[in-house]
Amino acid sequence: MGLAKAFAPIEAKYKAEVMADTWGHLAPEPGRKYPGHMYFTQSEYRDLISIRSDFGDLPGSPWFFDDQQDFIGMKAVEEGVVYKFTGYYIKFKSGSYRFTGEVREVKLQ
Repeated sequence: MGLAKAFAPIEAKYKAEVMADTWGHLAPEPGRKYPGHMYFTQSEYRDLISIRSDFGDLPGSPWFFDDQQDFIGMKAVEEGVVYKFTGYYIKFKSGSYRFTGEVREVKLQ
């Protein structure tokens, strides 16, 4: 086992503590449904980008950002096409999350 692997669990725990101390007041309330929507796309460089999102009084946070990126990454998106998700977001105490709703292509003129 390498030195980096030996310290990985300690480092991960420390990182989680620092994130909670710094951004904890912005964390989604576990078990609460946040209704809302988000627009997202894939850029010409294959980056998956949330263009805009509004989930009511859910503030932006590292946890929500990570969950958005993960959700978008699981979708089959075409480069340059804009999509809209409408539904709700919920974060669980376990750390897992769920976006429930509809994703549709947005027609741009």
